[in-house]
Amino acid sequence: MSRNVIHRRRMPSATHGAAASPTSRDAAGEIRLAALALGGTALLALVCLVLLYVVHGPFGTVNDLANAGIGWLALVLAALVRGADHEGRQADGAVLAAAAGAVGLTWGSYLVITETTGFYLAGLVSTLGLASLGGWMLLAHRASGAVGLLGTGPERLGRVVGWLLAGGVLALPGVLAGVDDIADAQWHSYLAQASAWLGAYVLLPVWSLRVARHLRRA
Repeated sequence: MSRNVIHRRRMPSATHGAAASPTSRDAAGEIRLAALALGGTALLALVCLVLLYVVHGPFGTVNDLANAGIGWLALVLAALVRGADHEGRQADGAVLAAAAGAVGLTWGSYLVITETTGFYLAGLVSTLGLASLGGWMLLAHRASGAVGLLGTGPERLGRVVGWLLAGGVLALPGVLAGVDDIADAQWHSYLAQASAWLGAYVLLPVWSLRVARHLRRA
């Protein structure tokens, strides 16, 4: 890596002035690509959602698939960061949280695509998936610290995005109650969706781009 990025185990320490190894550069490149893919998929999901309401068509299904893609790409990114940047209970917990998020987002998409439930309950399930991704971001940034791969520029924004996504946990009562009609939704369901999807569709792409730029300069 660079003089600004310290790998605690596999990457050579910049404090000793060592040049970045091919392995560390490869790891940073993989993380950068995963971050760009994650941000691009989140933007695709947002565009498809807008097009669904404007012109209808198949954009709803594409949006659902993109939502599931957000979860799995976040899991890939979580695993790459954990393997290259840090280890320990927090890092392991971050990967587990990302895995739970991927499952939650995929399950929500499955419910609406197969018409097992209506769109609203499926959306609440997906919102819980985003809440788990929020846990991943908060744990990953805490484990990485200010000098790791997620440090410096992306750190503060990452914590903001993490807390917004984590707000999706307020969808849990609606999921447990099986609320599948927006007319029956309570305030906490509205707040959960507003917080989590703002984080996912608007700020997550920005964070992903900042991570990629941070690693490119490294």
